[in-house]
Amino acid sequence: MIDAKLQKDIVTLTRERQKQDAIDDIKKAIDVIFNQLNRDERIVLEAFKQAIPSEHRTLQQLFFKTFNDFAICFYDDMKLYSDPRNEDSLSFCKKLKALDHFFRYI
Repeated sequence: MIDAKLQKDIVTLTRERQKQDAIDDIKKAIDVIFNQLNRDERIVLEAFKQAIPSEHRTLQQLFFKTFNDFAICFYDDMKLYSDPRNEDSLSFCKKLKALDHFFRYI
């Protein structure tokens, strides 16, 4: 029989592994998007325009909340490491941060 602490450790490790697996899957999806952006950003825009409106409204809200939260983190993390290639992105992220917008979860 497994003692309670060992069982709790196994559960914790399993959750951490599941989280890392999810992060790895999302990073792969982001790589696909960025590779396409490097070829033709209009195709990515069209894909977003076709896919996102048909998603559940709560997921749409979470998508934009996640983008907003990322933009704020990106600005905070990268503001010291910008150059002309990403300064407009940082300027945009700074404006989003200043909005201090709250996304409700419904």
